[in-house]
Amino acid sequence: MLKFLLFILPAICFAKIGNESEVGLNIVSGNTRQSIYNLKTLNTIQLNIEDTIKFGGHYSYGSARKMRQAENWDLNARAERKITHALSLYVSQILLGDNFGGFDWRSISEVGESYIAINNKTSSLVGELGLGYAHEQAPKKLDYILGRISANYTHIFNEKASANIGVSYIPNFIVAKDYFLNAQLSTNTYLTETFSTKISFQGKFRGAPPSKKLRYDQAIMAAVVAKF
Repeated sequence: MLKFLLFILPAICFAKIGNESEVGLNIVSGNTRQSIYNLKTLNTIQLNIEDTIKFGGHYSYGSARKMRQAENWDLNARAERKITHALSLYVSQILLGDNFGGFDWRSISEVGESYIAINNKTSSLVGELGLGYAHEQAPKKLDYILGRISANYTHIFNEKASANIGVSYIPNFIVAKDYFLNAQLSTNTYLTETFSTKISFQGKFRGAPPSKKLRYDQAIMAAVVAKF
């Protein structure tokens, strides 16, 4: 353990560290119908040209008539290793919870590859292919193997505005009908080099949700973003 600390601490001291955080208000429909507050953060530590560590999470909370009506959260960590200019390998761990979505918590351990298809001054396109093991604590315990195919496209219109769209398909190799589809569309307006406003739409679909839960959730979010 001491040898590991002696190795990693000097690397972190000379690393490039960044943070992006946002505070926003969500208007939600689906399994929940109310406005909720959202806090989100992502930290990036670039140890060197090849190695990057990312970690963060989010917490959302909402109430109606002084009663809790929505609460979900996640914690995530990811280590990436660049193989070529365009190709990287990664390993990640995600822990998330959503009582109103039909499960107490779910953990996902994943390995995969990330490929940069487009990267220029105005546009970027990144695709990812992953394989993971998931454990879910719902009314009953569930264990399954998940795949993940995703794409994320960003376009910069000018110095003041950009847009992003991301889609992902997550097949379940144990229970084929219980797959996931996620999509997000967002626009950013830059106020300064540090602060921007963000408006986004997020949609989630689950092929076989828990009993008495809808297959879909969607949210429209407005947020203030700070990037350091």
